[in-house]
Amino acid sequence: MKALVIGGGVGEQHILAYKQKGLDVTLVETDAERREELAAKHEIAVTDRYDTMLSQVDIVSICTPDKEHFMQAQQALDRGTYVVLEKPPCLTPDELVWLQRFDDRIYCNLPLPWHFKSLIDEFRDQETYLIELDYLWGRHHKLVEGWRSEGGYSIVLGAGIHLFDLAMHFKDEMPVDGAALGANKSGVNAPFDCVQGIIRWQDGTLARININCGFNGAHEHRVGVYAREKHKIENNLSSVDKKPGIIDFVEAIEAKHHIENSRLWRAMALCFELQANA
Repeated sequence: MKALVIGGGVGEQHILAYKQKGLDVTLVETDAERREELAAKHEIAVTDRYDTMLSQVDIVSICTPDKEHFMQAQQALDRGTYVVLEKPPCLTPDELVWLQRFDDRIYCNLPLPWHFKSLIDEFRDQETYLIELDYLWGRHHKLVEGWRSEGGYSIVLGAGIHLFDLAMHFKDEMPVDGAALGANKSGVNAPFDCVQGIIRWQDGTLARININCGFNGAHEHRVGVYAREKHKIENNLSSVDKKPGIIDFVEAIEAKHHIENSRLWRAMALCFELQANA
């Protein structure tokens, strides 16, 4: 199999995953210095254009700014490739509907469930009543520098998607109601730098969602799960490994296993609803 990675920032994790699986990798990177650095470091082919490469590869990783994800995914899917998307996969409900046509050829790289897998497994058969999900970004400078500062950046789609995807691993169904409030006290050029949400499932289980991108401390994910018999709180202060999900997707393709993204579509639908009502 041949892989094309578009974007050499976070895309380096994708390169490592494909190399681990023995794929032939080409990197698309417009920054000449980074392009040459990564070519030498990982011994891969490089180019500054992706459009001419799409028909020559089996799988495409899209690691570009959020506003480019859907367009590039559309181009790749129309050419019959598999696609790995950095989050969010798209920015509008209409784009989401279009992507769902290609349910069996997409993986959106949301690695938190891999990190919190033991916690998910431990509470799989428990009668939970509260799930607390905190995303303390600790990278506020990214809201005021680079492409996120250009206006309209969505912390719900860019960060909150992680929490909703994780919530769907504990309760794999859509909640029946919820509410949200948003604020922007740090003056960033975006609708919100902080959103607080709460959702409730049919059985009464609640989830509290904290998307805090105005935070200036250490980057942290925090998950608390509460059941009748026990509870557990886990913190993650380290960088989350993006490779396991990509490797799992490649192995599913190689084994011709069924691929489906119902959890992703639910998580994205929740993001759109939360953002509209915050």
